[in-house]
Amino acid sequence: MRITKCDICKKTIKRGTESTSLGYSSVNSFASFEFCSECSKPLIKILEDKKLIKAENKKDGRKK
Repeated sequence: MRITKCDICKKTIKRGTESTSLGYSSVNSFASFEFCSECSKPLIKILEDKKLIKAENKKDGRKK
């Protein structure tokens, strides 16, 4: 059984709830972070403002 917790507030993220994962890879390592929906809102806003991600409302992830 995998238990996922938010890396900011340490709240348990239940299976099937909205959450955000952020990962990056460098030459020697890979880091991954999990955020609950409340903690991810300001992070998503910053990334959208810097144009690092696009704000899109897609349910299934396909391009329109």
